[in-house]
Amino acid sequence: MQYLAIAAALLAALLTAAPISPAFAQAGPYDSWVGKYAFQVAKDPALKKRFQALTKNGYPSFESRIDVSAPIVRSGDFIYGHGCLPHNCGDEEAAFTIQAQTGALAAVVMSRASDQQFTIYGAPNAEQLPPPLQEWIKARSKP
Repeated sequence: MQYLAIAAALLAALLTAAPISPAFAQAGPYDSWVGKYAFQVAKDPALKKRFQALTKNGYPSFESRIDVSAPIVRSGDFIYGHGCLPHNCGDEEAAFTIQAQTGALAAVVMSRASDQQFTIYGAPNAEQLPPPLQEWIKARSKP
């Protein structure tokens, strides 16, 4: 009888609990990339093809600048990854976002050796990039 009372109390608690947070309910098809490394997107045939279409002739620069990378994370509505060129971190870097629900791509390549420090893909300007990429640029902009 005691078990029945415990089960009834547990059921009542579950039925009155708050709904699942939208952040968890809205997991998108790209969330499986979270925890993997940024360089792995260049190894995935489908994503590689999409990033090649986005960056066009800039793809080799993008790919080489995510070779040394941190784990991919979820930042708001975006899957976000970044990395750098081996032996040249701090000067030659890249970052990307994948919109978690739609799969829309954006990327930025940074090269301090060129006149154009940031090359933007997937947006007309830095102000229209997804927030993780705007923050990434801000953190790397020269004072």
